[in-house]
Amino acid sequence: MNQVDEDVIQSYDEKVRWSRLLDRVAQDHRYVLGKHDRVVAALVPMEECGALTARDADDSSEPRELAAMVERLQAEKEATTAALDSAFAEIGHTRERLSALRAQREHEVGR
Repeated sequence: MNQVDEDVIQSYDEKVRWSRLLDRVAQDHRYVLGKHDRVVAALVPMEECGALTARDADDSSEPRELAAMVERLQAEKEATTAALDSAFAEIGHTRERLSALRAQREHEVGR
């Protein structure tokens, strides 16, 4: 593969020179495309695009395993959050019952 030769160009500047631009890309030249002074895309030879697509379509199990692990961790987090919410709610109810019993006892002793 040749050394990467990137030029930042603006879409308006290249509108009239598109055919020449594509010829250069076919000769292994690469461009970064901009619009309104913002980089929006890359123009690369098809061979390089095919290699990138093949790499992205790699059928390794690692991404699936990682996604499954993330799902398991999310489920565990949700279960833990639900258990903690339940425990804190029970603590709140227990405090309320203890407070009511304490008030009742004070009322009975104060008679």
